[in-house]
Amino acid sequence: MLKELMFASRRKVRKHLPRCFKKYKNIRCIIDCTEVHVQSPGNFEAQGNQYSSYKGYTSYKFLVAVAPNGAILYVSDAFEGSISDKEIVKQSDFLEFLELGDVIMADRGFLIDDMLNERQVKLIRPPFLGSRHQFTPQEEALTKDIAKHRIHVERSIERIKKFKILQRVIPQALQPVFSQLVFVIACLILVKPVYTDSALVLTCSPQVLNNFHSKIKICAYTPKDGNKFSRPHLISVNGFWTSSDLFSTSA
Repeated sequence: MLKELMFASRRKVRKHLPRCFKKYKNIRCIIDCTEVHVQSPGNFEAQGNQYSSYKGYTSYKFLVAVAPNGAILYVSDAFEGSISDKEIVKQSDFLEFLELGDVIMADRGFLIDDMLNERQVKLIRPPFLGSRHQFTPQEEALTKDIAKHRIHVERSIERIKKFKILQRVIPQALQPVFSQLVFVIACLILVKPVYTDSALVLTCSPQVLNNFHSKIKICAYTPKDGNKFSRPHLISVNGFWTSSDLFSTSA
């Protein structure tokens, strides 16, 4: 339910489309994958599955989709670090949210043309050099233009990874709930939490807020210095409690 609410319709995306994206008609989202360092498991087979040749260590990998205006639309479950970009799109439920005629933007690593063609979705991706020695002037211009527009998804991923819990090596003990933790972080970014001395203000629609609180419970404030209150010290993700400090961002 929350994922459905998060993935804005093409009409809403078009309504808030930045001027620089006007030339890309029907663009719905920009996608990219990112990885976080995870503790190396004791099982050799698991080590091989989680080892990322790109990062050079064991990792969890997840797919992120953002609207052209930078709002996070989708975060996949976490997969083992050895998985390819194409396979993570195939195994996640990302494709289920796409509509006929959508346009998505991605990097060269997303060789997903066949999957998108089946759904009549267009893919905008930098051209490949192949056996040639250089790109044509038109291809160079397209590559630079796509890179300029893809900065939005990179900035959103940076915001996700600023949370302290993702800046340390993730223990294997968190594996059962790690996908939920990442999704909670995306929700926290979306609803823009604002802490005051006496309340936690979440700026979002009532429908999203109600569903948000059905999955995430924030414990009551603890009194401090008379009438003042401290920040909530525990957050519950589907029954698993953790310190709210892990969900704060670094400077």
